[in-house]
Amino acid sequence: MHEFDFFAYLTPLVVLIFSLVIFYNAEAMKNSVAFVLVSLWTVAFLSHGVVSFYQIVPIYPSGLVANLFLSGAVLSLSWSFVFWRKVLSYARGADYFNGGCHARELVPQVSNLILPISCFFSALVFLAMYMSAVRISGTYNVIGSLGAIRVALNYGGASWGGVDYFALPVLIIGIYLLVVARENNSKSIIYFIPAIFSIAISVVSTQRSSIFMTLIAIAFSLSERETPKIKTIAVGAVVLTATFISMGVTVGKISGDDDGILSAIEFGLNSMCLYFLTPISAFNDSEIYWNSSADLGYSLRFPMVVLDALGLYSGEISNKIQPFINVPMPTNVYTFGYISISDFGSLFPVYYFLLGAILAIIFSLPRRIVAFRVLQGISFYPVLMTVFQDQFAILTSLWIQVLVSVFICHLFTSYRPRHDRMPT
Repeated sequence: MHEFDFFAYLTPLVVLIFSLVIFYNAEAMKNSVAFVLVSLWTVAFLSHGVVSFYQIVPIYPSGLVANLFLSGAVLSLSWSFVFWRKVLSYARGADYFNGGCHARELVPQVSNLILPISCFFSALVFLAMYMSAVRISGTYNVIGSLGAIRVALNYGGASWGGVDYFALPVLIIGIYLLVVARENNSKSIIYFIPAIFSIAISVVSTQRSSIFMTLIAIAFSLSERETPKIKTIAVGAVVLTATFISMGVTVGKISGDDDGILSAIEFGLNSMCLYFLTPISAFNDSEIYWNSSADLGYSLRFPMVVLDALGLYSGEISNKIQPFINVPMPTNVYTFGYISISDFGSLFPVYYFLLGAILAIIFSLPRRIVAFRVLQGISFYPVLMTVFQDQFAILTSLWIQVLVSVFICHLFTSYRPRHDRMPT
């Protein structure tokens, strides 16, 4: 059942690399999402094939059918994005795409009153989060109790009491002010305080995905282009790797043997390899492509939850948390292909056609507007998380929070000619 099939990896890799060449040669910047997505999955398939063949870590190989469905999902989303980006480019014109002919002569300004309010709000949310962690762990040594906090949240019925809903607005405010500071060449510490608190909140939350979102959103938002330079991406990959290992050790998800730092690093890298590659094996073993419900249960989950809360719906609501499967290591993430195929069956490209249109609209907005730039930066998070699970439809409430937070930040921003920008 789990025999390695060379063509199961060669076939999708050939198609993905071919598409990658086309995206790179045809205005790579405008095809940023497609280029990043296909690059990511090219590396994912190649890594999964090598690791499963040589059993560098224990994972089951994926079969041809599963890999074809996954590569079909990748190509559907990437080519949909390219198609809609081209359509919008023609419809709006080059001047709109570039943010207007005078866009580079304008710099964003925020009120001096907004800066201390943002810092106070961020500090307040962090304090509330920290005190909730103290309540859950029973000690003020929160950093030393992150493992216990995670166990209590996952299996002990503990909760943050709603304070965690304010973490995302702090992240948006932090990134927004970092971009404003960059555009004004300001090094004033007040612009950095919300981002610092956002990172601290992510650590206290014990969720590596929160830290991933924070670091990815910051890197892509601060980039002058839609995609950072190769050097920036390489540094980011090292930071993410170090973050994964350190958070794994701290939270207790990676064994803390006393064999020295090198042993810990080796074990951490093996664990990270499993973390990134087991979802492909899980998708293969789930065989969802043969047993899809095609009921839109995940795509419509958010309105179902809302209607259920209002007493207007009494049907079954899909669970965001998937059951564990052994591949042979236990995992409950099945890549982003699981949700779309479960909801749409063989018509799953329709889902990605619509999703590609939404992403194309977001990335066709003028990047010189800080709100749009932040929105584009954080939109790379679900793209990079496709190797784990679908972070688009399943997290509708999160994206509503993002839109509201970005809009509120935009309301308190004005744009002035560059020579009138604030002193630093």
